[in-house]
Amino acid sequence: MSKYKHTTRQFKRFLIIGSIGTTINYSIYYILIDALEYPYIPSFVIGYLSGLLFGYFYNRKWTFASKEGKKVYEFAKYLSVYMASLVLSSFFLDFLVKYFEIHPALAGVFAIGLSTVTNFLGSKFLVFRRISDCY
Repeated sequence: MSKYKHTTRQFKRFLIIGSIGTTINYSIYYILIDALEYPYIPSFVIGYLSGLLFGYFYNRKWTFASKEGKKVYEFAKYLSVYMASLVLSSFFLDFLVKYFEIHPALAGVFAIGLSTVTNFLGSKFLVFRRISDCY
């Protein structure tokens, strides 16, 4: 399989797993900001973290078919990528709300979009990277 087709297949699988995780993420975020009236940044963090473990296990096994023996090290890399993405997307969310006056519920959709791209790239090239993916 060509490298392009392989990456495309991985990205499609990543989107499937991510869609489920994002549904969990956004549902919790929306309930917290709308029904429970929590502040939007802590709500975003809680929602974001809610899908993290689900995403790790399914992306590890199905999306990237990782055979990495050092699962603790791999999870630490995964957590680092996702935490960096969380910080980036949280700043982006805050920026959209404060400077563009976008409602936090809608701004959260854009922030999740940004985190999807950064999470895929980080997962593919830093966490679940195989030597064959580099060439």
